[in-house]
Amino acid sequence: MAVKRNGTVFRVSGLPASPANDELQRTLEHTIKYNLLDDEKSKILLSIDIVPSCYNNGQEKIALVEFQGGTPHFLSKLEEDPLEDWQLEMNDVDINFDRHFLGFTQLYAPKPNTPITAEYRRRPLFFVAHSFGGIIMAHQTRQDDESTIASLYRATYGMLLFAIPHKGLIVDNIQKMLSGQEQHPRNNLLSQIKVQSDVLAIQLGHFKNLLRDRKITSFYEMKQTRQPQFDSESQSWRRSGDYVTAVETDSSLLQLPDQIEEKIPLHADHSEIVKFNSRTDKGYTSALGKLRQFERDAPYIVATRFDPHCECILPCLP
Repeated sequence: MAVKRNGTVFRVSGLPASPANDELQRTLEHTIKYNLLDDEKSKILLSIDIVPSCYNNGQEKIALVEFQGGTPHFLSKLEEDPLEDWQLEMNDVDINFDRHFLGFTQLYAPKPNTPITAEYRRRPLFFVAHSFGGIIMAHQTRQDDESTIASLYRATYGMLLFAIPHKGLIVDNIQKMLSGQEQHPRNNLLSQIKVQSDVLAIQLGHFKNLLRDRKITSFYEMKQTRQPQFDSESQSWRRSGDYVTAVETDSSLLQLPDQIEEKIPLHADHSEIVKFNSRTDKGYTSALGKLRQFERDAPYIVATRFDPHCECILPCLP
C-alpha cells in the first residue's frame, strides 16, 4: 500500500477578516485554481485551512495551503528562493504567499463556533524548539506595544530547547553543499548563524534579558554528528563524513541560574536529540515531565501577569 506523502505547505497572508471561513476558503481556492496552468488543474490537489492571524488585532486571517501533486508554476519562484514572497490579487485584495513562515503563525484551525476571546489569548504557552528553530523563536521573543505580541510574551511560561546554537553553529558542511551557488539565499543566512556570529551575540543578550521568570530546560548533545559527504555513486549527500560536535555545550546553554534554566545532557547527536526511540528514552521522559510541570504551574503565574490582582488558586505541590 502506497504511503501518502505530504505536499508543500504555503502560508497565505493578507486575507480579509470579515468573510466567514467557508466563504473565504472558496474564494481563495477559486483564485488559486484560476492561476494554475491547464495541465496542472487535473494533477494538483489542494487543501486549505483558514486560521487566525497572530497580528493586526484580528483585522486579517491566514490560510495554510497544502499542494498535493507538485508546486504550481505560479509559485515556482518560492521553490527557487524559499525566503521570498509572492503576491496575487484576490477580489481587489493583495494576498501574499510564502513558505518561510517567518514570525508567528497558528498552525491549526480553531474549533467551529469557538471565538478567539481575550481569555483565549491568555492561555499559557510552552515552546519546544530544536537547533535553528530556537534561533527563530529567540528572534521573535520580544516585548511590544502591539497587543497580540504583548499577550504572547506574557503568556509564555516555559521553553524546551534542544541543542540550540545560541552562539553559532558549525556550518562548514552546509556551505560545502552550496558550493558553486554563491547567489543561493541560504548563504546570507549561514553567515549570520555561524560560530562567533555578531548577530547571534546581540540577539542572545536580548533574549536572556527577556526570559526573567520563564522556565527554561536546555537539552544539549553528548555525541558527535557525522558530516554530510557527497556520494558519487548515488549522486546524493549522505552522513558518512567525519564526526564533529555540531553545537558545543557552551553554545547550547544560556548559562542562566538553575532556578530559571535546567540543563540536561542527552546521549545523542545533533539530529537524534529530538528523535526518541521509546517512551523510556531519557529525552522523552524528561521533556514529558517538564511539560506536565509547566501545565500544572503555569496557569497561576500567567494569570497574575495579565492581572496582578486576580484571585487565582495557587498550584498544589506534588
